[in-house]
Amino acid sequence: MDKATSQQWPAEAAGRVLSFFVAGEPVPKGRPRLGRKGTFTDPRTEAWESTVRWQCRAACTAAGWSPLAAACEVTLVVHRARRAGDVDNFAKAVLDGMNRIAFADDRHVVRLDVSVDDSRADDPGVWVRVTERVRECPLPGRGGT
Repeated sequence: MDKATSQQWPAEAAGRVLSFFVAGEPVPKGRPRLGRKGTFTDPRTEAWESTVRWQCRAACTAAGWSPLAAACEVTLVVHRARRAGDVDNFAKAVLDGMNRIAFADDRHVVRLDVSVDDSRADDPGVWVRVTERVRECPLPGRGGT
């Protein structure tokens, strides 16, 4: 058996979990615009990121959550009334809104799961779940060192 196949995949365990709902029509991250004074973000995008920031801060306060400075996973379920926007742009806007609140920096997000559910168009918004990743300690005799 070669070295690559004898190695065990590192097991991961979930740590703390933060869940909340951001009500309102989700807005995908817009491209930066060029104006007379340089680049700027679309006002609709800024307003949506502000809504996400406010809801995230409220959920963190209620849960006693401090920004993660370690690996985490984020799951987003987008409920939209209008069929516009790509999933990656919805994710960018939500992650930017949560930056420095749910996690110290969005570079700590090591897994991102985004889905769009248009069946709940009457209740638009985004369900958010942030899960801290905690590496399990290897057991002696089980491939650990």
